[in-house]
Amino acid sequence: MPIPDAFDLWLLQYGSIALFILLFLGVLVLPLPQNALVLLAGVFIAQGKLMILPAFLAIFVAVILALTLTYWIGRTAGSFLLEKYGFYLGVTLARLQRVHRWYERAGKWTLFFGYYLPIVRRLMGYAAGMGQLSFQQFALFAYTGAFFWTLLLLAIGYGIGHQL
Repeated sequence: MPIPDAFDLWLLQYGSIALFILLFLGVLVLPLPQNALVLLAGVFIAQGKLMILPAFLAIFVAVILALTLTYWIGRTAGSFLLEKYGFYLGVTLARLQRVHRWYERAGKWTLFFGYYLPIVRRLMGYAAGMGQLSFQQFALFAYTGAFFWTLLLLAIGYGIGHQL
């Protein structure tokens, strides 16, 4: 079964639970098509196959929980991981210090707008934690960005669903 068909089946069979699990894992570690999943959820909402509030909450909560976890991993274990594996990834202490300075200046806005770029979305929690951005600032910008990202993609999917 092709992967897009599997996503359709999982969403239809398990609904918001599938959305939560797939998006949580997608932000955390797995290379899943998160934008496509949220758009598909919007299509299914328009077609009456999913309910809007549970779907929205599943997506939003999954994303903020995964991002919060990546933030704390970056903040608590980031230095250890950097020392142990950073060389293989081309990440040095000097680069980490630049990330910290960048987050102090403008990086908070990346947390807000970074959702629209899948690779950035996956890495921004780790980077914010390793850059020692305060949790309050992280939560304010990241959670607000997650809210609007979820709302926008569901609305686009909903509009597409009405055209089908």
